[in-house]
Amino acid sequence: MKDFPSSPIGVGGFDVSVLEDLVDGDRAMFEKFTQMFVSSFETALANVDSALANGDLVAMRAMGHRAKTTARNIGAIALGNACEMLEITSETSTIDAATQAAVGLRPMFEAVRTELSRRIDQPTHSI
Repeated sequence: MKDFPSSPIGVGGFDVSVLEDLVDGDRAMFEKFTQMFVSSFETALANVDSALANGDLVAMRAMGHRAKTTARNIGAIALGNACEMLEITSETSTIDAATQAAVGLRPMFEAVRTELSRRIDQPTHSI
C-alpha cells in the first residue's frame, strides 16, 4: 500500500514512481532518500561550479558521471540524461561546450526538488 499522491510522472522526465518503488511506499524512507538525493546533488552542482570556474574538464566529466547516477536512481531521468551530456561533452569538447551542458543542470535539479517537496508536503492517503 502506497501513501503517496497518485500520478507518478511529475516535472519533465521525472518519474517519482521509481523512488516510490525503491522505498516500497515507506513515507519516512521516501523523505530520507529525498534528503540524500538533494544533499548529494547540491554537492555535485557545487563541484561542477568549481570545475567550471577552474576550466577543469576532468572534474566536470567526473561530476557529470556521479550526478547522472544519483539522478537516475530516484527517477529523474531527464536530469540524469543532462548529466550524461555534461560527462560526454566534458570528455570530447571544449570548456565552452561543457559550460553549455552544465547551464541547465541547476534549474532541472530545482524542478525535481520542488516536485519531491510537494509530494512530501501533501497529506497522505491510501491508494
